[in-house]
Amino acid sequence: DEFSGQGCYYDDGEKVYEGSFSHNCFDGRGFAYLHGDYVYSGEFSHNLRSGLGTSYLAGKPEYTGQWRGDQYEGCGVLYEEGKPRYAGCCSAGRRQGRINWIHDGAVSAECLYDNDELVYLRQYADGSQPGYAVGALVLEGSMQNGKLNGMGCRFSPYGEKLEEGIFRDGKLVKAMQVSLRTLS
Repeated sequence: DEFSGQGCYYDDGEKVYEGSFSHNCFDGRGFAYLHGDYVYSGEFSHNLRSGLGTSYLAGKPEYTGQWRGDQYEGCGVLYEEGKPRYAGCCSAGRRQGRINWIHDGAVSAECLYDNDELVYLRQYADGSQPGYAVGALVLEGSMQNGKLNGMGCRFSPYGEKLEEGIFRDGKLVKAMQVSLRTLS
């Protein structure tokens, strides 16, 4: 008297799931639907998205990668409007560790996240910064609330350091000057 094997599950005449069942649970490879829209393709365990899979929003990919307990968990790609935007690691559904920002199919920044908060950024020009060649280093440093906070550096379109030192709320508060001297 349990669902087992391949099949479809309907709720009030509307398809909710198509795929593998085990002991009355979505278990194995399957497809989830919400109000007739395709919302997930991948692996399930005990009715939860677990394993490799892709979620969809309005017919466009939202996340592709590893899942555990119905949350992003492990390596994957997050999308915005169906285009890749972030590639890296997630934990409990939040960005965690090294994440690359993606703009027009290329890496525009290398970042570190802690519990979905950006804490370090190395940003490259992506074509939206006037005067910078695509791929040129724009800024690097510790971040808080989306702004340089702590040690950091801003670069000119020619790769020279414009500002270097300690930043607070995106503003340079203590400049650093590097001088070279010959040792004898």
